[in-house]
This record gives sequence, structure tokens and C-alpha cells, in this order.
Amino acid sequence: MIRPKTTGASCYYGQGTKWCISATKGNNYFDEYTSEGKSFYFVFFANLSNTNPYKKIALVVGMDGEYEEAFDTEDNSLYPHEVQHAILQNMLYEKQGKGAMAAYNYLEGTTEWGAPDAIPGVVRQAIADAEDPGTLSESDKEDFVRVVKELDIEWDDAAAKTERGWEAQGELAAEGLRAIALRWFREMKEEAETAHQDDPPGPTEAEFDKLKDDYYEAATNIDVDIDFPYETGWNRVAWNSRAYVDVEEVMMNEPLVREKRLKWRIDPEQTTDEQDEEIKEAVLAALTYVEAWPDEVYDGDHPLQFSIGIDSGGGTLSDFEDFLDSTLYQDGKWNEDFVEGLLDALEERELIGRDEREEEYWPDPEEKEKQIELPLSESKRIKLIIRRR
Repeated sequence: MIRPKTTGASCYYGQGTKWCISATKGNNYFDEYTSEGKSFYFVFFANLSNTNPYKKIALVVGMDGEYEEAFDTEDNSLYPHEVQHAILQNMLYEKQGKGAMAAYNYLEGTTEWGAPDAIPGVVRQAIADAEDPGTLSESDKEDFVRVVKELDIEWDDAAAKTERGWEAQGELAAEGLRAIALRWFREMKEEAETAHQDDPPGPTEAEFDKLKDDYYEAATNIDVDIDFPYETGWNRVAWNSRAYVDVEEVMMNEPLVREKRLKWRIDPEQTTDEQDEEIKEAVLAALTYVEAWPDEVYDGDHPLQFSIGIDSGGGTLSDFEDFLDSTLYQDGKWNEDFVEGLLDALEERELIGRDEREEEYWPDPEEKEKQIELPLSESKRIKLIIRRR
């Protein structure tokens, strides 16, 4: 049994199957499933024929670390007893088409393999060629006894030589074979579950944290948080981006505020409910300047402070990298575009503006620039006449 940890390994060891996690054409879902916390364990049965759908079986362990299900090469989900039957066939050297496997089928009174279509072609041919399928050759019996003794299952040679003694011993041995198949299946599941718990699937926390650290080296305004499945109980890694806005701090410290000579037209220390709502609306409007449409906006400790849930998502390491690229783009537009958008929105709602006397005697900065650029009119000589009475 092997555990593939990459898509390449899954494709290599899953050759000849129809598993979507081993697909080389079309969509391959290995990374998606492992990022959801699933792990896979491939079991190869050397003693099964290549046409047997049990030749390779994939065991699946879920995000909770418990065995979920198994699949044959045709990608059919298998019941536990079918996996045990695959183990049994392998113990009995099914690929020989006769011998121990034929003897077991004789003892069971059937040539069924869990389903008629699952009977390997070589076995079907052996059955068709048999003159009397109700009897066994001595070589078949000998092969069966050899396998039984190799597995340390009790066998009484003397009792087997009596009338119907071989069948009686064979039935007891067949029960022992099934017990071993059950035990081996349990051991396989336990081994897979232990490996899953010791080495959880998917990208490591360190890989996600490395991308997050790289983001913070470039970002200055938008925070990013990661939540892992063991923290949330979800089936994938989740993340979100968040920003903190203090409108009063913007008004006090942003150069653009001084450049535009803007001031509050309300008392920021004693705002009304209506003004609080208008300020919040202005913040939301400003976020569109950085192409952000927030999931949520929480009021802070002060009416002029806001905690903004900008975006959220979850998935693979590649998905997280794409999310960070998009967030970094928004972060880069924050200092200029968001501040400008916020001031415009506040001004539209008449929450801020220039001093009324300044507006009357001192032109708007843009208008001022236009006036400075106007050519001076030609000077004219003016004659003043002063008359005395």
C-alpha cells in the first residue's frame, strides 16, 4: 500500500484506473480533494490478474481521519466485504485461473466474485473448459492446502483423507481465510488512518503562512487571516481579508485633506444617528474606488471607526495565492483611491467641506490654479482729476 502525496504520484501509481485523482486527460481532482482534507492509499494486489477490477484499490480517509470508502479500478465504490473479497482473491492467487482459487470457489459452491462481471476472463475460460465443474483436480486441492498452511490456518491431513474429510477441512480453512482477510482489511484501514493523522493531507500550514508572510511584506492596509480545517471543522482551508477604517484619523492626517482645505461641517464628537449612517454609507461608497464590495461592515468603538470584511474564500494553496494577488491589488489602490473616494463621498453628503468664508474669498484649489494660469490683462493709464470746491 502506498500513499501518493502529489498529483504526479497519483497519476503514476493510478495508471490503468478510472480514478479522477489519477486522470491525465481532462480534470484531475487530486489537489482539490487533498486540500479538503482527504488522503488516498493505493493497494496493489500482485496475485490478481490484470483484468480483475480489484487489481488496484484506492482507500479514502476523510478529513476527520476516519476511513470513508474504497474504489476499484473502474471507480466503483466498494462495500467493505468486497474489499475483503479482493484480499481473499489475492491470498488464493486468483491470476492463476485455477488452483487454490478454484478450490475455494468449489467449497463455497459458487464461481461468483461479488458480481458476475467481476469474474476475470481467465477464470471464466477455465470454468468453461472444465468437463465437470463440480469436481476438483488433485493439483487444485494441493494448491489450496499449501496456501492454507502458509497462512498458519489449521489443517488436519489425516482427517482430510477420510470420506468427505477434505471438504470438511476445506470449509473450516475457508472460514479461516475469510477471518484473515477481515483482519488484514482492518489493519489496512488502521494504517491509512494513522498515516493521515501523523501527516495530514494537502499543503501544510507553513506553506500557507509563507504566502501570507510574503503578502504582508508588500501590503500596508488590508489584513488577511487563515483558518484551517482543524480549527473550523470545515473540509477546506478558509481565509478572509479585512481592513480597519478610522475616518477621524483620515481627516487629521491625510495630506489630501490639507491640500483640499477640508474641514468637518458636523461635530465628529457628537454625531446623530442619521450622520452615523451617512458616514457609513460614505465608507461603503469609497470601497468601490478600490474595487471592493465588502461582505460585512462592523461599527467600531467610535461612530467614525469601522471594521470591514472585504472578501472571503477557501480552497487550495493555488486558490489562496490568487486571493492574495487580488487583495494586494486592492491594497495598492487604498492610500490614494480609497482616501479620495472617502473624501468625495463625505463631501457629497455635506459632512465635510471648505470653510464657508474661505469659499467666498478663497477660490477652490482647482479654480485657484485656473486663475493663476490666466494671462494678465494689459495695463492702462488712468487719469484722475481732483476738483476742489
